[in-house]
Amino acid sequence: PRRRRMDRTRMNCTGDQLCLHVKPLHRHQTIFGVIELKPLNWLFLRWSLMRGVSLLKRAAKVDPKKALGFYEAAYERFDAATNYQPGSYQAHLKWAHGLYNQARRQEAKEQWRTFTRACEKYERANEIEPDKLEALKFWGLALRGLARNKREKNPDLCFQKACEKFELAAAITLEEHDLHYHWALTLYQQAGKKQGKVTQNLLNEACEQFSEAARINKKHPNTY
Repeated sequence: PRRRRMDRTRMNCTGDQLCLHVKPLHRHQTIFGVIELKPLNWLFLRWSLMRGVSLLKRAAKVDPKKALGFYEAAYERFDAATNYQPGSYQAHLKWAHGLYNQARRQEAKEQWRTFTRACEKYERANEIEPDKLEALKFWGLALRGLARNKREKNPDLCFQKACEKFELAAAITLEEHDLHYHWALTLYQQAGKKQGKVTQNLLNEACEQFSEAARINKKHPNTY
């Protein structure tokens, strides 16, 4: 008997299904079938994350202007991953990291918008996993980046929110040198925009956090 020819076409299937249109060669007959692809979603998600991270690494190695295409391609991968699994902490976190690192390489005019997008992604990641240190810490760093940008209309509020994120992160773990160091640096930078007693109070708080960072790791180059 002749072999049947498999013609794979998209029918009215859900995102978790693949429809097969099977047409035998020896007779006018059509058979429709549906294969469930739910187990493959995990593989698609993993591939999207790995591909996105790979593109971000390539972006980091080239000139910022040339890197734009790599960044956008990476964000498309993370967007596809979040469409398949909206509750993926890693997808939103890596997307946010990409935006944060891109913003650090941009000029002030473009930087504000990218930092803002990064904050949105860190916020979403934190909503999914509120007890994760990494999202909170980098959310604070992105807010500090906003506060230092000239386009930001309320830098003081951004500084305050950044410190709030660092405080929440410190509640998860106290033994994180970089967390207390960046918390102290944020307070120090905020103090530079204040006057009088407010400045002194912020500097005192900054010294407390620098001291905590030194207690955790005395050998770290940023400790003193």
